[in-house]
Amino acid sequence: MDTKQVAPPKHQTTGKERIFYGTYFLGQNIFYFIVIMMLQIYLTNVAGIAATSVAVLFLVVKVWDAINDPIFGILVDKIHFKSGKYLPWIRLSTFLIPIATTLMFMIPSSLPMWAKLLWAGIAYILWDTSYTICDVPIFAITTAMTDDIKERTGLISIGRFAAMFAFVAAIGLPIMTAAGMSYALAVFIFAIIGFLFMLPIGFVAKERVLVRSEESVPLKDLLQYLAKNRYLLIFFSGMIVAALTNTQLAVGTYVAVYLLGGPEMISLNMMVMMPAMILAATIVGLLNRKVDKYNMFMIGLCLTAVFCVVQYIAGYESLPVYFAISFMKALCLGITSVLMFTFTADCTEYGAFKTGTNAEGVSFAIQTFSNKMTTALSASIGMFILGALGYISGVDGNYPTQTQATIDGIWFMNTLFPIIGIAVQLAIMFFGYKMRDKDVKVMADANRGLISREQAMSQLKFKL
Repeated sequence: MDTKQVAPPKHQTTGKERIFYGTYFLGQNIFYFIVIMMLQIYLTNVAGIAATSVAVLFLVVKVWDAINDPIFGILVDKIHFKSGKYLPWIRLSTFLIPIATTLMFMIPSSLPMWAKLLWAGIAYILWDTSYTICDVPIFAITTAMTDDIKERTGLISIGRFAAMFAFVAAIGLPIMTAAGMSYALAVFIFAIIGFLFMLPIGFVAKERVLVRSEESVPLKDLLQYLAKNRYLLIFFSGMIVAALTNTQLAVGTYVAVYLLGGPEMISLNMMVMMPAMILAATIVGLLNRKVDKYNMFMIGLCLTAVFCVVQYIAGYESLPVYFAISFMKALCLGITSVLMFTFTADCTEYGAFKTGTNAEGVSFAIQTFSNKMTTALSASIGMFILGALGYISGVDGNYPTQTQATIDGIWFMNTLFPIIGIAVQLAIMFFGYKMRDKDVKVMADANRGLISREQAMSQLKFKL
């Protein structure tokens, strides 16, 4: 009898799954970009909250964030729904995120300051929790939809590509509000649109790859897995450190208002980034199978720092020059942003190979936590600096005149300040992250029983 073992067939996704995986990201990121691009200026110049108070608010919310992300990652790995490991969470998030986002932009200007802060804090915590519920499963489900490493990267690239179009949609918010529409009504319209884009994947996607044992993984083993997955910790520690000085998004709307000509420039300042980010997603998709993602990521970081320096030297007096450099900066930043999400799946394979524990929920929870932490830290630090520079808040869309020192500080935060964090991140990655795409492929094959552990160890180019 022929005892030759045949490798099991690959589990691959359908066309509908790939399309609706993308539309989910389109809807999800409409809410994401609205919040990260517009929330600060809404709170300071519509709700009338001081910049330093906004900074404190962001930090307080992140205390809860630091708690809920790891907890939720553990819940994902320990709770077994009959309808799937990830799909129930994705369906729940489809309803929660639009509600939470709308609430954040409905603060009545007539409320006393303490009530405004309480409203903003509760709404932001709800949004943060809702985003946790969606962010872990939507990335982790790629490990359950297909066991093809390149296809997973392709799926995530589709999601990030769709997110670029969400950025285009988000540009409509400052256009609508500049035309006189209230933030509450404009965000509500976006909430309906985003919900409709997010809805289908929860009913179309299939979890066809068994990525965990049927036995529940003990909490102690999950914590040990996290402690032993050094590449997961190295990569995302670099991200968080870089966020400490990445204040470009935090002050982008203020650059438009005070340096480029007024609030009507907010949408144009956002719009010039859109084609660059779409091009970045396209470049990553084309180079995915030919160039190691580590090399693309490092080059993207280096070029981002270069264009930050170039933009500072060139200044903002000439709008064509400013927007041309902004395009190049956004292109490089877009490449690293797309690639960032693909590293988590690689680190998950590493963790499973090293520890024998499939804890992709924990891995993607760290990604979610890091992503939100980087956004919050950069926004909070940016608002603290803005307040320290003497920024004067307004009410109901009023933009008071600022001092030259404040304007100079905004420009510094938009150009040179981010370079500090980028330099540290480059050092962390260069000296600490040794895993490459070929290594991931070997470990993935071993994790699925296609090759033995001994065979895998002989092929790996780095030390575990």
